[in-house]
Amino acid sequence: LANLGLIHANRSWARSPWQAGTGTNRAFWWITLATLVLLGCVLGIPAVSGLFAFARPEPALLLAAAAVAALALLWFEAVKWLARPAARSAPETGA
Repeated sequence: LANLGLIHANRSWARSPWQAGTGTNRAFWWITLATLVLLGCVLGIPAVSGLFAFARPEPALLLAAAAVAALALLWFEAVKWLARPAARSAPETGA
């Protein structure tokens, strides 16, 4: 979950993940949806979990994973937000 959030955040340094995701790249959204569906199947369906030898996660662990994903996304957005003014005020070097 954290990796998916960071992939979305990394799509653009100038826009938010939501703004970056509203473009015309439909394949990106299909891949994201397929990843979430597969993750749900692996974690939620015992027969599929058994194929990967995963134990069924506790709801508290899933909540903690979602919280870490949100925290990572917020941290990266804060880094991008703090870097924007510095990039605008830095003098451009011509080649």
